[in-house]
Amino acid sequence: MSLLQDVWNRLKAQCRKQLCDVWNPNMNPVYRKTSLSSLCNLGFHYSIYDLALQSGPPTLKLGSHTLTFRHGQWVRHGRAREKARLQGLRWRLQRLEEENRELKLRLEILIDLLVDTTVHMHILEREVSQMA
Repeated sequence: MSLLQDVWNRLKAQCRKQLCDVWNPNMNPVYRKTSLSSLCNLGFHYSIYDLALQSGPPTLKLGSHTLTFRHGQWVRHGRAREKARLQGLRWRLQRLEEENRELKLRLEILIDLLVDTTVHMHILEREVSQMA
């Protein structure tokens, strides 16, 4: 039992030593204060651009989706791309419907031609049978 207790105490001491080396709550990071007075000399538009005061609406990225906060609502980014794709699909649908109508008309014309040739063939067969 004493051996196990001894190993445990050594392990605690080693962990305490490693944790104290990594984290020291007394150390404060050094901050460099920047003066904003130098930006006033550069001009109003440059300082707005440099300070990112007009950076646009807030954007949130979750996985492959990007959301933008506009007019009080979160809007999915890339709506223009979706609208263009939807319009392309509508155009393709319209083209396919026109092609379908054209093919139906051609089929109807071919059926009429087949009926006419069949009738003409039956008439010729009757004439041949009456001659013989």
